[in-house]
Amino acid sequence: MFYGHFAKVLTLKFIFYVFEYFLVTYSIFFFGAVLSCGNPGSPLDGRQLTFNYTYEKRVSFQCDFGYALRGHEFIVCQLSSKWSQPHPTCIGKVRMH
Repeated sequence: MFYGHFAKVLTLKFIFYVFEYFLVTYSIFFFGAVLSCGNPGSPLDGRQLTFNYTYEKRVSFQCDFGYALRGHEFIVCQLSSKWSQPHPTCIGKVRMH
């Protein structure tokens, strides 16, 4: 009698483990492949350095030579399909002596 109960518990735990494994694995794949924040654009006189716009990915920016970055160097795609910050801007010519 005890053995039968023990076997049922192990079977249910195994089924739950397999279900949880597939749920987590395919959820990550599904959200990683589908959930996108879209292209945030590039700052004028600058560029994007990375081009993955999906959940939890970072997009980095850099200004052209002589321009200074104002804002965050990178932004992160959030679960809400919005970027964590607006993309930065590149401001004025910086005088180089």
